Amino acid sequence: MDADAADNGNGQRLADYLAIADLVARLAHMADMGHDLDQYLDCLTEDAVWEFPGNPSLGLAPTRSEGRRQIAADRATRRIDRFQGPGTGSRHLNTTLTVQVRGSDAAEAESCWLFVAAGPDGPVVRAMGAYQDRFRRTDGRWKLANRRIIAG
Repeated sequence: MDADAADNGNGQRLADYLAIADLVARLAHMADMGHDLDQYLDCLTEDAVWEFPGNPSLGLAPTRSEGRRQIAADRATRRIDRFQGPGTGSRHLNTTLTVQVRGSDAAEAESCWLFVAAGPDGPVVRAMGAYQDRFRRTDGRWKLANRRIIAG
């Protein structure tokens, strides 16, 4: 969190930080266990961008999805393919989150992630990397506007 975030008198930046941290966690939970894809998509701005570099070892090609419709199609495909989603045993684990609130309606965050999936002898780390996220306050709520995924 920015150094001045907790020192602004009214605590708004702290509230923003907590809301964004919760949003990052909620996205991971809903990707793995959320049955209602619309709730997941409601966490994104209408014009959100999702940039994924691909992962050849998992058979995933690079993708860039623009807007909720394209992101929804990508998420639905991953669920149909049983790569992630409810019942797959996959988990996205986010760690080392930093958030920078940039004014009243913009923020950025970086975090590390692990993608864990069920293996024959227990959980297996299938991939790891970092998220570079941008957020925008829309109708009084923070939403994800851009996620750039960094592999490795």
